[in-house]
Amino acid sequence: MASAAQVNWSLISVARFFLAFVVVNHHIGFFHPSHFSSAVAMFGGKAAVVGFLVISGYSVSASFDKAPHGFLFRRFLRIYPAYFFAILAAVLLQTVVGHYSIPGMDFSPSGPGTILGNLLMLQCYVVRRIDFDPVVWSLSIEFSYYILTPYLSRLPGWVRVATLLGSGAFFLLPLGLSHGGFYQALMKLNMVRCLWPFLVGALLQRHSDKHWFLLAASLGTLMIFVSDWTPEILSPASYFIAIVAIYFASRNFGRQMPALDYLGDVSYPLYLVHLPLMIAFAALAGITNPWVLTAASLAAAVVVMTTIEIPFRAQLAKLGSLRILSERTSLNAEQQLKAPS
Repeated sequence: MASAAQVNWSLISVARFFLAFVVVNHHIGFFHPSHFSSAVAMFGGKAAVVGFLVISGYSVSASFDKAPHGFLFRRFLRIYPAYFFAILAAVLLQTVVGHYSIPGMDFSPSGPGTILGNLLMLQCYVVRRIDFDPVVWSLSIEFSYYILTPYLSRLPGWVRVATLLGSGAFFLLPLGLSHGGFYQALMKLNMVRCLWPFLVGALLQRHSDKHWFLLAASLGTLMIFVSDWTPEILSPASYFIAIVAIYFASRNFGRQMPALDYLGDVSYPLYLVHLPLMIAFAALAGITNPWVLTAASLAAAVVVMTTIEIPFRAQLAKLGSLRILSERTSLNAEQQLKAPS
């Protein structure tokens, strides 16, 4: 197992940015595809999410192993400020635009219950994802994996592997096998379908031998190639790139580079805000040029990161530090009162 200090996180940051860029170009294809965006989209939008989850499983496990105390609060700080803004932006956009459709995608205004459910990250469990930012479906699933991480880490290794294989089997179920209601409802259990890549990342964080990487790369790549859920021709490459990035990062290959780390930081707000921004440009201004949409998405991601994500995260972290300090002060006072005179 490589310690966090021995991992070149810059390599993982590049992979994260690439996967976010794949998702952006996948959605550009619904508005006005170019040869470039179509080529990038061949890496597969859902396959990119699978790659994200592999990286998330690796980094989250490293974070939990390094400091279990306050783990969930740290994860909340990491994802919620930008997420909260993205949901509010989608709500404002649906109010202005109303119902909007493009070939292959339909955006309908969500009601108060759905909005509240999305703010609480209950989409895919209690409510449907908000239509004007549909990519948020993956955030509720990923956060549920964060909640499970402390419990998964205590399970015997064979149980974790069995869970991984069960999720992988679900991932391979044909999407159109039956039109029956039960099977169609089963196909919506993305929390089960997407668990295996997260567990692969966690497994590789704890077992960094090259044979584990080889096994994870070969089996996972084959699964994505076979699955109906990831039909794009280059979809296996998205997963493979994530595995390769983790492999070399875990061996501290190369050197840490702030510019690459910055790309990794931008990737999360880029994933969250690009689709509402594209809808706004297309519906309100009639702008669908793929290069304009790409540039605007990148610029919006930088703005969200620098003006919302980082400042709010700092303020929330400060509140968390004050709470911890208060708890420690109370504990010290209690111990002093109990100490014999």
